[in-house]
Amino acid sequence: QGLTHIDSLPNDKSHPLDGWGQRLIAFQTTCMAAQMFADERKWKKFIVSLQKAMDNKDYDMLGEQLFSIHEVQQSNNRIEKVTVTL
Repeated sequence: QGLTHIDSLPNDKSHPLDGWGQRLIAFQTTCMAAQMFADERKWKKFIVSLQKAMDNKDYDMLGEQLFSIHEVQQSNNRIEKVTVTL
């Protein structure tokens, strides 16, 4: 009864990973994820491959690409730690 307004919302037919990718593409270099990449060229290359996976509805590839953002962050953290310890 208290959630009937949700039933009236339009059906969101897009895959959740698709929505995540669309938000990254929409915000371009201003999003936090873009700031983790070493340079803008790598980010743009990432965005192109992300768009390709979304266009092909390849959710396995899309998931791997989105998870790779976490790997970039971990790699950056390791570099910072090495820099600090030297």
